[in-house]
Amino acid sequence: MAHHHVPGVSIAVIEGGRIAWARGFGVKTAGSADPKDAVTPDTLFQVGSVSKPVTATAMLRLVERGTLELDTDVNRYLKTWKVPENEHTTKEKVTLRRLASAARAGEAAHAHVGEGKTIPGGWNVYPEMAPAGLWTTPSDLARLAIAIADAHAGRSKVLLSQATAEQMLTPRSRRPSS
Repeated sequence: MAHHHVPGVSIAVIEGGRIAWARGFGVKTAGSADPKDAVTPDTLFQVGSVSKPVTATAMLRLVERGTLELDTDVNRYLKTWKVPENEHTTKEKVTLRRLASAARAGEAAHAHVGEGKTIPGGWNVYPEMAPAGLWTTPSDLARLAIAIADAHAGRSKVLLSQATAEQMLTPRSRRPSS
């Protein structure tokens, strides 16, 4: 942590398809000596782009329920704003599949930049919640990863079906097929 100037981290380790251990290290705010500021396994961290697979999982659950379709023009679902027609959308409509494939406070830790300096205001604020706005714990992310792995292996259908997990985890070409 000192090498990277990080005041605190929380880690969850998966072993044998379960959380083997979870632990916090350091503090939530750089320079703090207050024991109440210690990072624990329950400390929330802003996980940035890790929000994307969480959002994709929620989207795929709605697809499995029949609420959404992966290959339907998203404008069918949008109410107050629509994707404007342009030279690209006339060739290929924007779909959930294309969007998903393109996306390569008290208990919360403060965000930090290099040299352990806290970001003014304590953390980043993103106007778009789905791609970067998630706050969570490593244990919650580990439980999600375990559920996705179990679905992919056919051990559980609680989160997603095996077929849907397979689609989610299969890399897609960056270029549309001709």
